Amino acid sequence: MNTMKRLFLCFGLLFGARLCAAETARATASPNGRYVFVMVPAGEDEKAHPAHGTLYEVSADGSLKAHWTTKGWYAPDMVVANDGAHIIALNTWPEGDQPDATIGVAFYRSGKLVKSYAIRDLVKEKEAVRGSFSHYRWLAEHPTQQPRLEEQTFRLITIDGTLYNFDLDSGAITKASAVRLFRK
Repeated sequence: MNTMKRLFLCFGLLFGARLCAAETARATASPNGRYVFVMVPAGEDEKAHPAHGTLYEVSADGSLKAHWTTKGWYAPDMVVANDGAHIIALNTWPEGDQPDATIGVAFYRSGKLVKSYAIRDLVKEKEAVRGSFSHYRWLAEHPTQQPRLEEQTFRLITIDGTLYNFDLDSGAITKASAVRLFRK
């Protein structure tokens, strides 16, 4: 390993930073395993090769049938609903050091945006945000408090201890309340 790489690695480890991974193609399955959403980042020429995603149905023999596609956006983390129509895009590790207008969660139905929320609108106590030299965390970190889908409700907890329940179909917030955070 050359000296510059070692210095960068040591600097990142010293300050507790997660090294940034490049955007890569990702596949996320629904909990029931019947659907898979494949997200592909933009190519070097974003106009010629924009980011795109395709939702596939997985048949009993393992073959895939495309249901719908979307293009022009990329999300590193996805939640795919069991109905094959709804997905939730999450930006769990945004660039910067404080919540801003960056979209933190977005709801899609059949590839069309239904509703989205900026991180600054979800995190009420900005001082709770934990940043590195390039990115920040805005979601609760304990494994039991990770975002999850329960029937028609998507639930997430922010790093300041606010629990949000969202209606899967409309993306509307149906509940916002304070909860006790568990630390790792």
